[in-house]
Amino acid sequence: MKNTKTEKDIERQISYRPKGIMINSFRIEIPTNSEFDVFNASLRFQCHWKIQEEESSLLFAIKFQAWPVGNDEEEVCSGSVVFAYHIVDLSVLPQKEGQYACPTRFLMQIASMSYSTLRGIIHERVVGTVAQGLIIPPMKPADLLNIKGEDRSSSKSVAEVD
Repeated sequence: MKNTKTEKDIERQISYRPKGIMINSFRIEIPTNSEFDVFNASLRFQCHWKIQEEESSLLFAIKFQAWPVGNDEEEVCSGSVVFAYHIVDLSVLPQKEGQYACPTRFLMQIASMSYSTLRGIIHERVVGTVAQGLIIPPMKPADLLNIKGEDRSSSKSVAEVD
């Protein structure tokens, strides 16, 4: 009889801690004559993650952009932030075709923590600018990771962090 671990078994064995935050870029550029309405802005987020085996780290990157509704040519705020998490024991993660596969619920937990922290970073960075009223809405981790209902219980393989 085969001894296969379930997703929940793997999730229980994963031990991690935050390691650091790297703000790769953060730009706010709102022309003074612009009628940018911070309460009516369009936002876009992209997430990527990868395992750095030599450092036992999971890197979770979020790129973001904001622009006035109806004017996607006039980007007013953008950036890229990488959140690093130390994974105590990478051997608990299964591998598929030579790549680590993290349980989706674990990734959603990492996405949720990272996104909440990003919201705080953006809020702090726009204070004192014309974008200071910009409110970054809460977002479901599954939406952030673009995971559909049936995918929420399966492992995801590594993607590249830009």
